Amino acid sequence: MAKKKINPLDIIAAKQAKIKEVNQAAAKRVEQLKETTKKESKPVVTAKPKPVAKKSTKKKADKNGGNKLIRVHNEIHEHAKFNTKRMALSDYVESLIDLAEEDSNIKWKDLKPFETTPHSLEKKRTLFRVSPHHHKKAKFNFKRMKLQEYIETLVMLDRQGFIKW
Repeated sequence: MAKKKINPLDIIAAKQAKIKEVNQAAAKRVEQLKETTKKESKPVVTAKPKPVAKKSTKKKADKNGGNKLIRVHNEIHEHAKFNTKRMALSDYVESLIDLAEEDSNIKWKDLKPFETTPHSLEKKRTLFRVSPHHHKKAKFNFKRMKLQEYIETLVMLDRQGFIKW
């Protein structure tokens, strides 16, 4: 048997024809899928990842000198501001927190009820600046009171004379 000479160009042309057929069939399938998905599909909403914000401690430390802020009612702020010990406001509040931690010098049960103006009616916000250490002590107090109420109660206890310095 004599071997037939095969032309390499014929082989290449046959491969390209097969590739064209496969591509045309794939294109038809894609078109059919697009038509069916347009009718049946609902838009899919994917959640965008939240950006990770880097917290800079420098700004907070510079802003308040590293101290934490506690918001109180204006009346309580005035009582603390003009205290009988003539101490600076933040020192006075920090001393009250220290005395309350010892608890032997305070008569909690003798406190007379006091009323304050609600924050919504107050025009100006009043804040105490305390060190982070004292803020933590006051926040996790043994009376399990809210931070603002705890500080206000301490000031009123001192104002009514139930704290022994």
